[in-house]
Amino acid sequence: MVTRYSSRGPDVLDINLNIPSDVLKPEILAPGDLIWAAWSPMSVADPILSGYNFVLLSGTSMATPHAAGIAALIKQSHPTWMPSMIASAMSTTASAYDNRGQPIMAHGEDLTQLFPATPFDCGAGLINPSHAIDTGLVLPTGRTCSNSLPSPLNLNLPSISISAVKGFHSVQRLVKSIATKPETYLCSVLQPEGVEDRRRVGGRGERDATPLGVHPFGDIKDVKTPLDQATQKHRSFGFVTFLEKEDASAAMDNMDGAELFGRVLTVNYALPERIKGGEQGWAAQPIWADADTWFERQQQEEEMQRLQKEQEAAMQVAEELHRKKLADQLEGEKEEETEAKNDPMAMAEAEAIKQSS
Repeated sequence: MVTRYSSRGPDVLDINLNIPSDVLKPEILAPGDLIWAAWSPMSVADPILSGYNFVLLSGTSMATPHAAGIAALIKQSHPTWMPSMIASAMSTTASAYDNRGQPIMAHGEDLTQLFPATPFDCGAGLINPSHAIDTGLVLPTGRTCSNSLPSPLNLNLPSISISAVKGFHSVQRLVKSIATKPETYLCSVLQPEGVEDRRRVGGRGERDATPLGVHPFGDIKDVKTPLDQATQKHRSFGFVTFLEKEDASAAMDNMDGAELFGRVLTVNYALPERIKGGEQGWAAQPIWADADTWFERQQQEEEMQRLQKEQEAAMQVAEELHRKKLADQLEGEKEEETEAKNDPMAMAEAEAIKQSS
């Protein structure tokens, strides 16, 4: 949950003129509420906490160390990565869902108000360390920037922010594969409301449209996403997703045989690739399988889910019957107790016992 005091976007270049910067802020969400943190026992600024080595703290100063620590772990696992690669790995693998699988919520102006969090509340989402270390694509930038950009739109960031969408915009992003073996990705775009999306994926300098590509290590691909908005919808959000093979199987089936620019597409599975071993246990298990193996495992998982649901339903019925039985027994005991109290013979017998004692 995004707390009420957490910083919100959008960011602006000039707060007085309210000129937007077209750079998404915040970039990511990290734990920062009631964190058990180190504290100076001198506590000059807050005497009431004098003598304590640890206290509960909240704020950006608590969320930032979490993000910095995760960045250090990524740097340890990938020593050659530049800061931009580390930052993009953290953003592109963040989650928009909480630990219950529900969308992350955000406080409104009133603490009793809760709304689904938007990118202006939590950026890319909640940071996920294990996924960030094991990402497949990053968005690199150079160490120096000698040329000024006409617009922040083409900064190679893992987000695209356009404050004034009028007519046609072409936005470019460079993604780099950091895998040691070829991998196949499907570029999926969930465009904002009222926006028409046309994407082009190809190698540097190429202009041929291709829905899928196999990228060897270090190969950089350009992705151009033109946006054309007819209705000026305020604060509309879209998402670009690079799906791995297993995630994209359904989309591939839908695309196979489709027509694009007068040509029929043939979309099938890439050759199976298996990655075993790895540093410190990462990717220790096969992460790809051929189509037959994948469908077999998928059927097994669906069968297990079906059996689990049936078992849960049966347990609920049994628990309900047990509760009803206990309620009936309790009701019967109350009725017997009431009848015993109203029975004249029982009352006389109880009175005789009382007098004899």
